[in-house]
Amino acid sequence: MTVRREMRPTAGPFRLEPPSAADSPPDPDWLLRWCQAACRGDGKAFARRLAWDGLDPASASRRAEPSEPGAGAPEREEDPAWRALLAGAGSLPPPSFLDREDPVPFEEVLLPIVLAAGLRLRALPSLAELDCQGDPMADLERALLVQVSALASRVLLREMRAAFRPSQGRYQAWVEALRREGRLEALFGDYPILARMMAATCSHWEAQCEALIRHLVEDGPHLRERFGEGGAVAGFRGNLGDLHRGGRCPVEVRFANGLRLIHKPRNLDLDAAWFHLLAWVNRRNPPLPFAVLDVSCHPDHGWMGFAQAAAPPGGEGEDRLFRRYGMLLALFRVLGGMDAHMENVIVCGEHPILVDLEVLLSPRLRPIAGGEPPPHDHPAFSTGLLPRWDESQSHPLDVSALGSFEAQRHPAWCWVETNTDRMDRVLRPDSVPPGPSTAMHGGVPLSPEPFLEEILAGHRAMYAFLRSHARALVRPDGPLDRFRNRRVRVLLRNTRVYQKLLVGTRLPDVIRDGRSVRLRLELLCQAFHRQAARPPLWPVVAKEQEALLGGDIPLFQGNTDGLDLLDAEGGSLVARAFPRTPLQDVRRRLGELGPRDEALQETLIRASFFCRRDGRPGQESDPLPDPPEGPGNLDEAAWLEEAHRIAARLRAQECAPRGARLRWVTLRSLPVPGRLQVDFAGPDLFQGLGGVALAFAALARTTGDAGSRAMAEAILRDLAALIPHQRGGSWAALPSHGLVGWAGLLYAFSQAAFLLEDAHWLGPARRLLPALDGGAQAPPPLDVVDGLAGSIPALLALHGLTGWSEALERAAGLAQGAVALLGGARRSGFPPGFSRGGSGMAAALARAYASTGESAFLRAAELVLQDEDLSLDAGAPGGSAGTPLPGWADGAPGIGLGRLGVRGAEAGVGRAMAATLALGTRGPDTLAVGALGRADILLQAGHVLGRPEWVQAAQALGSGVVTAARLRGRYRLPWHTSGVALPGLFNGQAGLCYGALRLARPDLVPCWAALAPAGPASGGRRAEP
Repeated sequence: MTVRREMRPTAGPFRLEPPSAADSPPDPDWLLRWCQAACRGDGKAFARRLAWDGLDPASASRRAEPSEPGAGAPEREEDPAWRALLAGAGSLPPPSFLDREDPVPFEEVLLPIVLAAGLRLRALPSLAELDCQGDPMADLERALLVQVSALASRVLLREMRAAFRPSQGRYQAWVEALRREGRLEALFGDYPILARMMAATCSHWEAQCEALIRHLVEDGPHLRERFGEGGAVAGFRGNLGDLHRGGRCPVEVRFANGLRLIHKPRNLDLDAAWFHLLAWVNRRNPPLPFAVLDVSCHPDHGWMGFAQAAAPPGGEGEDRLFRRYGMLLALFRVLGGMDAHMENVIVCGEHPILVDLEVLLSPRLRPIAGGEPPPHDHPAFSTGLLPRWDESQSHPLDVSALGSFEAQRHPAWCWVETNTDRMDRVLRPDSVPPGPSTAMHGGVPLSPEPFLEEILAGHRAMYAFLRSHARALVRPDGPLDRFRNRRVRVLLRNTRVYQKLLVGTRLPDVIRDGRSVRLRLELLCQAFHRQAARPPLWPVVAKEQEALLGGDIPLFQGNTDGLDLLDAEGGSLVARAFPRTPLQDVRRRLGELGPRDEALQETLIRASFFCRRDGRPGQESDPLPDPPEGPGNLDEAAWLEEAHRIAARLRAQECAPRGARLRWVTLRSLPVPGRLQVDFAGPDLFQGLGGVALAFAALARTTGDAGSRAMAEAILRDLAALIPHQRGGSWAALPSHGLVGWAGLLYAFSQAAFLLEDAHWLGPARRLLPALDGGAQAPPPLDVVDGLAGSIPALLALHGLTGWSEALERAAGLAQGAVALLGGARRSGFPPGFSRGGSGMAAALARAYASTGESAFLRAAELVLQDEDLSLDAGAPGGSAGTPLPGWADGAPGIGLGRLGVRGAEAGVGRAMAATLALGTRGPDTLAVGALGRADILLQAGHVLGRPEWVQAAQALGSGVVTAARLRGRYRLPWHTSGVALPGLFNGQAGLCYGALRLARPDLVPCWAALAPAGPASGGRRAEP
């Protein structure tokens, strides 16, 4: 069986006039479909989207009407370009570029189109001036065949299936019928958008090939002088990357004597400046010299020497390779490089060589809602060299230069039984093999993990070199001067987003209808649909759609000395889009070099490799067992002292440069089990800066520490700057609901206002209220982490502190929405537990009943708990039967917490607390799933139900955690071997500090686990009828 893995969906047409309504049948639901595609059905957001383009519903409706003749409608009856595709093909001889071992889908159908384009190419006068060996033009024709197959194959598969059933032996007859009697022409008539795209593809392929041949002829003497005598042109290899600016992409040229060059259809001054910098470094006694490629620059194109992949010499040669990788990482990061992924770095012996440098010195955009760029856009994470999961995939892949060292399982669309009756396109298990950035040893990919210390040694050595040569680098005659006034590419979205959209536009039901193609590309607008005002980057969307309509990957640029975002041709698209020029960023990073920054970079390197392993949480084996008997419970002073110690470590791990916003390194779990990502902590309450601010505010209130107050206020100021104003900005920085959303920050601001005794912080909390209006079209989740069960108590805590009616009204509205959602089958879909289970929802509804007296809320809470009890009785994890899970999130402690506010649930609380006590200090020490969190829940239950024995047990459990940590030399945090001490409230050091403060002053510090209100009421109230 022949299997062909489908090519990347970047091959396609080069330019296309936007499809008009004349290509489409009447569609009365046009505006509804447009609204759904652009704004997920949000009518208000759609009205804003139309206004940003100067439209209203009436004028937008007219776009759905067929164009008047002569008013710009495409000619349908005259001889359009697509008809010329078939003219002149006739009975051409069989081509030499077909490969029985690697057939192209529907190549027999598409050959006349390719051969007709090839005839026109071979008739070029410049081709006669080119010295060729054999027929190298056949390689270019095959590249075109691959492109048009990627464009048309899905349509042809549908037509084939409609013509006959598999196993009837009719494939060849069907192909012959298409190629005669005008049937292929009739098919193009049924798919006018496809026909136009095919014509554009061929036209732009011819233009690119003509330019390549002309450059070979005109540049020949210079190439021989620069790269040596190559002899006749023996062959080409096309489709070497994404298509930009009318289908242009690099092409490899092979010469008769073995010389190989890469032709790039863009100016290579930036690439030449990079290799000039490497040569400058080599002349100054670096730790190890870099390999330098020759580059020939011309205004609109360039030539680069070929980097031949080769295994490093064994032993010390492999060590030197990975030391050079570390050196390359230090230099590339300082220069703001991005996109050095598995295909853009080639291992040539003991040298890793970057071969695509268009994203060097890439500028950072001003964030849409103000503030700093998102954490993943930081140069420390975006180089592409270090292991990092690509989250744009449903199943994350690591496509980095150093992380793609093994085949990674990944489903892929493949063609099977190609060009037979049983031909089909199926999704099947596949694997992504290592790229040329992976070193080989005896034919086996070489993992970089055993060479981590070599990578770090090379990084340290190059870091020291850069510090000692920083002034020389930036002098007027220094190597950075070569980077002045150079064009650099700006990556606005992950390329895979564009690739998926291109695939979508080629589906048979889409590509035959011009409006459907347009609507598919309107998905790009969804990134802006939550913005209240026209975003500065709005002009980008039209350029993206224009490029994708032509089959290109959109291309945006900047200038190394400029602040404007430029389009593919260099025109200004968004003025002052960047806060600094790229060269200013380079100088700033050079100025930040020092011990603090170097320690951060080493932490990120180690953590990046740690995240490449399976990160499923497990029970850590501790070097010392927990002591059977501690020296006694800690008193208030001892708890406050311990909180100070934890906060001092947390403060020491803050890693922002002087004058920048505070930041901490963290690890976060991806949706795929076992996948972790290293990042800077985000703004949220759950594991980000909101929780860190709350911990420092609590320490300031309980101890009067001025440094903790200053730290809390600095973080809160940064978080307040993220909140959009009502007349503009975007709520897209965070989801609306739950601990990870704006609701979590609302809780952080309101409780910080109490803890810091400063009503100023209630202002940001009030500004956050519109984020919880519930205007989203899709029903929100119901859980605590990212749903209504987290938003309702956050609003009620704000109301309890301020008495604001708008907070209570919003909480009641969200509770009513939750009850409506619970009226269906979703109620029984809850797993047991608090964070994402029924206990959390029940607790939120019980709080809503206690604040409003609305009996429907209490009834719904009781029903949810009944369902959870049934689930637990049936053996679901988390209950007190069997081995209970250890934490607030999904175990017995959280199940008990959810029943505290509901009448008649005392027995359930008692069973849950008994199971909690039986767990002792098992597991980590964190709040969400650990021992200190269990102590806090025992404390809360003891206060609410008047059980002093639980309060005493909480103190004993917490004291045991601290005693064991002191003997062990550390607290048990998840993934501690990564070198990252997590900063967050629910799973990290801020939580340890907060837990200690809760055990010291529960009268002042509110219960984190229930999002309880601050003050004496934080002990909680029960919901009584």
